Amino acid sequence: MIEAIDNKLKPQQGNKKSQAIRKRNQFIAEAVIHLRAVKEGRNTTMHDWTKNYTVNQAVDIYKNLRAFMEKMAEVA
Repeated sequence: MIEAIDNKLKPQQGNKKSQAIRKRNQFIAEAVIHLRAVKEGRNTTMHDWTKNYTVNQAVDIYKNLRAFMEKMAEVA
């Protein structure tokens, strides 16, 4: 999903984008930054069930998820 978003946001030569579309794309790009951080934490959590996490690592994953959700709530 993240790769599809990245591909959609890539600038395409010759295509002029309106201010509204550029603003929307900036919002999406900022949200994807948080989503990537969540994905990285999720991948190691979900795919390595033998791994132990410190409280700080767990809090970092939580904070990344919260930041993503707060970013998404801006449009609500």
